Amino acid sequence: MTQVVRLDGADLEPDRLSVAARQILERLQFVQQRLQELQDQQALLTKAKRAYIADLKAELLQSVPQHGQGGARLGSFLRDDDIDTL
Repeated sequence: MTQVVRLDGADLEPDRLSVAARQILERLQFVQQRLQELQDQQALLTKAKRAYIADLKAELLQSVPQHGQGGARLGSFLRDDDIDTL
């Protein structure tokens, strides 16, 4: 069975395309694959970042005096989006 590529609603059979069109299609497919890999990597790194933030908060909670004993509340100065400034 021949691979079919859909472009703007039209089905294209790569075997029936010109050499130049097949080369462009191959480049497009490479770019799409690379973008997916980068999106997957971004999701993995974002998950790791959140885990590190949680670990950092837990560590800071152990070393900072509890609220009511002269200490500050962590939530007042450390939010997940603040870590981007490091």
